Amino acid sequence: MDKGLQQSIRKIIKKIFSFLSEDPKISFEKSDDPKDNILSLNLEVKDPGILIGYDGMNLIALQHITRIIFKRSMNEDDGVHLLVDINDYKKERTARLKEIARGAAKQVVANNRLVVLSPMNSFERRLVHLELAENEEVTTESFGEGEDRRIVVRPQR
Repeated sequence: MDKGLQQSIRKIIKKIFSFLSEDPKISFEKSDDPKDNILSLNLEVKDPGILIGYDGMNLIALQHITRIIFKRSMNEDDGVHLLVDINDYKKERTARLKEIARGAAKQVVANNRLVVLSPMNSFERRLVHLELAENEEVTTESFGEGEDRRIVVRPQR
């Protein structure tokens, strides 16, 4: 990965966190697939709660701000998709969501009744849909609007 790119991102993160009296340890991970061009950065902090926020809402905002500053600081769009995580929250949340999806599918198959999951953001709903896409015993569908949008898992007919 380009060292200049890493330095630019480190500088942006350090500037943002200087207002929060935090000094995060920053680690980078580049996606293996060159088509994706995803650059993940994990920030290790002492007190992640306030930075992550309820259901990760503050983390989503932090990622958005970081992306905007990053894109504006670069002269051209290099196609890098920046993902920000704090203390591996997203990685752990992804694992939990997949576990919830599989559990809901088992429940649907066992009881032959639909299961409605809690509201999720679009990224989380996509993870659940993808996790259950190859399960031939159930189907998934999103319903609701805005922050109340959720997934229903149904038995396959």
